[in-house]
Amino acid sequence: MKKRAGPSSWLLHALVGAGAFVLVLPLYFTFVFATHTRSEIFTSPPPLWFGSAAWSNLQLLLERLPYWRNFGMSLYVASMTTALNLLLCAMGGYAFACFEFPFKRALFAVVLGSMMLPAFLSMIPSFMVMQFLGWIDEPRALYVPGAASALGVFMMRQYVASSIPRELIDAARIDGCGEFRIFWSIVLPLLMQLV
Repeated sequence: MKKRAGPSSWLLHALVGAGAFVLVLPLYFTFVFATHTRSEIFTSPPPLWFGSAAWSNLQLLLERLPYWRNFGMSLYVASMTTALNLLLCAMGGYAFACFEFPFKRALFAVVLGSMMLPAFLSMIPSFMVMQFLGWIDEPRALYVPGAASALGVFMMRQYVASSIPRELIDAARIDGCGEFRIFWSIVLPLLMQLV
């Protein structure tokens, strides 16, 4: 028997809907203002619907800025950050879940403890490291510092520990597979099923 939604459920849905509406408004106005001239944008009240200057604004954008180069660079940095993060976090999670090594608990506590540090705390040391390596004004200075995250290692460790049978890994070791072969041929394909 299906339970009917009560007034509290409707109120909760209305609050979530109102919150979603408020969060979408800036994105909506970004697209609306992109279709108006500068003088129209600064009128009071501002325009609430799309205008007719979209094509001229787009031409002006492409003339004044190297838009496609910047877009391609953003796509490249985002792709490299995602790929490296997935790979390194999967390797770290596999190591913490399936290996026994000295100071394993202490190292994992350090990884978890690093999540409590604010991100801006590492900005100056990260800049100094990039300067020492000579990577200033290089794209790799944008994606290498974020190549692995503590939260990603933690999530991968939990997934490997709970979802990948240890017997499968032990059987691969008995068959003579090295650890990298086990990771690439067994663990990584099973982790990709998460996606």
